[in-house]
Amino acid sequence: MLSVRKRLTRAVLMLALLAACGPALAAPARLSAPVSAALLILLVVGAAFCLGWHKIRSDDRAAEADDRLEQERDALEQAERELADSHSLLCKLVLEQAGVRDAERSRIARDIHDDLGQTLLSLRVDMSLLELCTSTMHPTAHEKISDMGTKLDYAIRTLRVVINDLRPLGLGEGLRAAIERQLAEFSRVTGITHCLDVNPEALAHIAGQRALEAILYRVTQEALANVARHSHASRVRVSLHSDGERLMLRVQDDGVGLAAGALERGYGLAGMRERARIACGELSIERGPGGGTVLALCLPLVKETVAG
Repeated sequence: MLSVRKRLTRAVLMLALLAACGPALAAPARLSAPVSAALLILLVVGAAFCLGWHKIRSDDRAAEADDRLEQERDALEQAERELADSHSLLCKLVLEQAGVRDAERSRIARDIHDDLGQTLLSLRVDMSLLELCTSTMHPTAHEKISDMGTKLDYAIRTLRVVINDLRPLGLGEGLRAAIERQLAEFSRVTGITHCLDVNPEALAHIAGQRALEAILYRVTQEALANVARHSHASRVRVSLHSDGERLMLRVQDDGVGLAAGALERGYGLAGMRERARIACGELSIERGPGGGTVLALCLPLVKETVAG
């Protein structure tokens, strides 16, 4: 909206033009040629002045609009940077939380091993001695004690599995070596051949980030377990790459593919999705282009420093 002063200025200019041009328009025959020419020149000059004034105002308004647009663009870019920094900070805090949780899991595993584990082992030794003593004297008691020893052995094996899942990973020599070790054991147990493709740039991006390495290793471990249990595959390929902004982990097999309703039933997918969520990433599972199943984990790379 134009201001009152601008409206008054426009009205005065129009009245001046009408006053100057009115006589010429009303009674052109009564005016001499020089006067008519002067009035015509004045009319042209007035029209040019009005057009120029409007052009200047239009340019001013366009410049003001450009300035506002530039300010809004700068504000949007600033908001995007702050959002990206906040996301990076959130990811770092979540990863630190995961590291604290892993440390607590390690303590629990150590306590279980030192207390419950040793107690069960001591109990198994005593039961073995009791089983030996009753082998000839009390056949019925011997059979019962032998059955109890079998159940105790199963309990000890189960406890070892729990401790193994809780204790910290053997990532001392790096993520690649840990995955290679896991794949070698996987192939030895299942007979499924494997191929590992790790981009050195991806390893460089996560060097020293133990929580992130643990997430990648655990997801690979669970994905291989799913391949062994459900895929009926003969070959599995594990790859880890980076595009500078994201890490991409892929586990692909040549098995029978996803069964109907497999995603709803679980197959350990809930745990993998939870790990992906911890690192602000995404997990997808779909059929491979040539059959089989492709599990893909995409994690954002966390900045080392956050803009203050």
